[in-house]
Amino acid sequence: MMRRHTAAFAILASILFSAVGAWAQALSGFQARAHSTAAILTPGGTTSTASFVMLGLAGSITPTSSGNVAIWIAGDGTNNTLGDGCILRITMGTGTAPTNGQALTGTDWSPADLVVQANVATDVVPFPALGYATGLTIGTPYWYDIAFAALTGGTCTLSKIGATAFEQ
Repeated sequence: MMRRHTAAFAILASILFSAVGAWAQALSGFQARAHSTAAILTPGGTTSTASFVMLGLAGSITPTSSGNVAIWIAGDGTNNTLGDGCILRITMGTGTAPTNGQALTGTDWSPADLVVQANVATDVVPFPALGYATGLTIGTPYWYDIAFAALTGGTCTLSKIGATAFEQ
């Protein structure tokens, strides 16, 4: 029960964080900086262990002042095989955002791959993922997404995904 609320809290927190950031910038008189939120509840899973596939989050941000963007994504991960899990990373790129199940695309935006592993088959494990990109081109739209794979077998499923990206 607690884990279900964790993902909902993560989505709500990301939306609130984005709104508070925009409000604080407006009050302080600083140049407005880009921010965005994205969410997807049940995008579908993957059995791929040899290569990553895309989640299909389709988040987007267009830098307006610094070209430095941080992203925070949270959600739930599960695998239907006992002791197995998921491995994931944040990716970003320009052009058309990838769809669920599409082959790995974009640039890795994570400092390291994140492993989500449960002790019991179908146990739902909440996760946070963070990324940071510098030197992005001002005025160019960038998509952001999660690339994921099953750790060693079974079906990796991510759900209740909430994301916030903000320019710093």
